[in-house]
Amino acid sequence: MGAKRVGTKEKRILLVDDDKNIYYSLQMIFEGKPYIVDYVENCNAAVKMIKKAAYDLILMDIMLPRKSGILCMDNIRKIRPQMHIMFLTAVNHVQACREAFLKGACDYLTKPFPPDDLLKRVEDIFKAESKSVVA
Repeated sequence: MGAKRVGTKEKRILLVDDDKNIYYSLQMIFEGKPYIVDYVENCNAAVKMIKKAAYDLILMDIMLPRKSGILCMDNIRKIRPQMHIMFLTAVNHVQACREAFLKGACDYLTKPFPPDDLLKRVEDIFKAESKSVVA
């Protein structure tokens, strides 16, 4: 998990993925950006984390141990209905993508992805959020 201190302008991101290398990659991608990234490997741990801390975004894999990311999203929505959830996954099936969006995912990115693409999408999610708050 991230050890940095959270400032008022930093956004907190929770990565839910059973591949710790994705966490290391995100640490490098978000280095120097105003994001704190915490990491858990499964749905149960993700649910515990969102009960304890306020996250601005969840980046989640679809293929998780014991419970899929899409089913995990249902659990998260019960606790934090407005939570922004973006899927980062190697699953590139139209049906999985469609189901994720129907259940409320804000974006879906297929692994492997260009780092700049992920950064832009995350920034766009936060820009859209700030516009909706102001409006």
